[in-house]
Amino acid sequence: MRIINRTKLPKKLVHELINSISGKLSKYIKTVIIRHDKNWVCGGYYYYKEGKIVLTIGTPDEYPIYTTRQNDKFGYLKFYIRNDIESLIFLASHEIRHIFHLKISKQNWYKNAKMIDMEKDGEEILWSYKAERDADKFAIKGIKKYRETIKPHR
Repeated sequence: MRIINRTKLPKKLVHELINSISGKLSKYIKTVIIRHDKNWVCGGYYYYKEGKIVLTIGTPDEYPIYTTRQNDKFGYLKFYIRNDIESLIFLASHEIRHIFHLKISKQNWYKNAKMIDMEKDGEEILWSYKAERDADKFAIKGIKKYRETIKPHR
């Protein structure tokens, strides 16, 4: 798995977090790109055909935030994120959980899935309320575990 860190987070920390979160699912991931974007503080995509994850986190001065996204109609949960490290953990956990949904789980997470244009930019994604809800629950558990076990790096 190739990890491309385009943020100011320490390279070693980013690699440790991504490798720890992905675990055995890393065999399904070719590339992970972590980047900053002035218009996007907390967002990610898993391009399953390419095995690529793109995570966009804010700069340290843009936190804390709530993950509000497109509200509950899409299955997302509102959660308080303290900093860019937690944002990385949240997004990586969320997107890697989708790999579990597609490659490992025996449940049919995408039984009633739809192709939707969530950002109205013409790029459609496969969306499932049930899968998004589960991925957010998994990501929130990851942040809670981080808060309990790891001393802040900043």
